[in-house]
Amino acid sequence: MNKRILLGVDTSFSTTTQCAICAVGDLFESNTSFDIFLLHAIQSTHVITEYPGHFTEQYAFIPPTSEQKKHAEEVLKKARATLEHLGFDLKHIEMMTSIGSPAEEIVRVARERHVNLIVVGSRGDGWRDRLRRMLLGSTSRRVLQLATCPVMVVLPTPPLKTHDLVPWYEQAIQGYLNEQNSFLTVLTAKEVATLFPPPQKKSIGTQEINAAEKALEQLASKGLLCRREIQGEVHYIND
Repeated sequence: MNKRILLGVDTSFSTTTQCAICAVGDLFESNTSFDIFLLHAIQSTHVITEYPGHFTEQYAFIPPTSEQKKHAEEVLKKARATLEHLGFDLKHIEMMTSIGSPAEEIVRVARERHVNLIVVGSRGDGWRDRLRRMLLGSTSRRVLQLATCPVMVVLPTPPLKTHDLVPWYEQAIQGYLNEQNSFLTVLTAKEVATLFPPPQKKSIGTQEINAAEKALEQLASKGLLCRREIQGEVHYIND
């Protein structure tokens, strides 16, 4: 029987979830026999009705809306497409939606499907994340407490510091040039900053463009690129 992996997919298909998917791609060969279950749990909603003068409360379950179901399908499709891009066969990937507490649903489905490994993302250890865990709890921590099979918790890639941006762009440019070695490539600093967004960066600004320019200048000084000014703008050419 194929080994089975259950991967939790969050509501926003966040960087956390994307890192967890990439970890599966890095650790497991796409041509090996694995069945992957992608699970998105829609948080259940209950309404509590109190009756004055009585010691009873009535809990009313509110089913998920069509919009919630549609959103769940969309994020699961994104996760499946990412795995397909990493080389995994779609016939070994199953998308699943459930209703309830995400941690408890992940553990329940893992038991029912006899999963060998649960993979979930963690939001990291920044002060905002620690505060959120203190107030709301942590899905990954709850899964660790309840699971009866091994659990892999994937931490997000930390954002690059300013002094790390230049070597990041330099490495990214060199990899790109190696892939395009038979083609004429013309790059500007802004194009590089846009083509290769650093981890955890949601937008590209002056800092990234300046770092990309320094990386291009360093590659030009090594003879890997030629520096040319075209209509007042500096271009870097691999010829």
